[in-house]
Amino acid sequence: MSKSILALATGIATLAGAFLSTPASAAPLLGEYSVTHCCGSSDGAQFGAAANGLGYAGQVNPNALNNVDVIVAGAYASQFTSWVAAGGALIIHDWFGNSTSLLPGMHLTPISGTGSNVDVVDPASPVVNGPFGTLTNTNMDGGNASVHGAVGVASLTSNDPLVSDIHAILNNGTAGQIAEFSYRYGQGLIIYAFMPTDAYSGSSPFQTGGTAGLNMLAKNEIAFAASFDAAPAADVPEPASLGLIGLGTLALAAARRRKNAS
Repeated sequence: MSKSILALATGIATLAGAFLSTPASAAPLLGEYSVTHCCGSSDGAQFGAAANGLGYAGQVNPNALNNVDVIVAGAYASQFTSWVAAGGALIIHDWFGNSTSLLPGMHLTPISGTGSNVDVVDPASPVVNGPFGTLTNTNMDGGNASVHGAVGVASLTSNDPLVSDIHAILNNGTAGQIAEFSYRYGQGLIIYAFMPTDAYSGSSPFQTGGTAGLNMLAKNEIAFAASFDAAPAADVPEPASLGLIGLGTLALAAARRRKNAS
């Protein structure tokens, strides 16, 4: 009898392990949406090459996002909301702040105006201190209108239960006027910036034009988004899975007790 219970317990434990295990994920796949290449012919594959191992999916269809992990966008599409909530990483470089009213879970106060001064708010952010360099209060300055707007820092709050980890990253040179920020929405990530990074994505993206900081900014953002996608939070087992594990444990314990008593 004890051998039968032991065999059953071993089988249940094996089934539970197989049920919970997941195959190794493929490299994140990056796409573009509504990105304007204003300074030369588009060579969008460089977006994918900005972070080692990223695949490039080209221009994406907002109605078909299942196979895309990271998106660099020039505008917000309503279809992004559910995609981000399910774990997608979205980077928006909005020249004119047109998408601030569309961002899920946020009610932002936009501040208009352009300038050439960008300062660091959060030096610990992976966007600021990333694998492609460190942004400072000077190396983002001096571009041709480096920043195209901001939001008031007081509006970087939310009562939406899906919103968490809101971080102000850069400002427009004035304290309280945020030019780039990030937050989690559901299981996903949104990075929003008023810097026209796509303006420097011409024939040799992230290499020509603009300031040294702008060239580092885009690469650090993509690397952050890719690492976020590649390292999701640990999955919580479903109740059925927990039941299998518990049943297997109890059966193994019962088998051992019977064996010790015999």
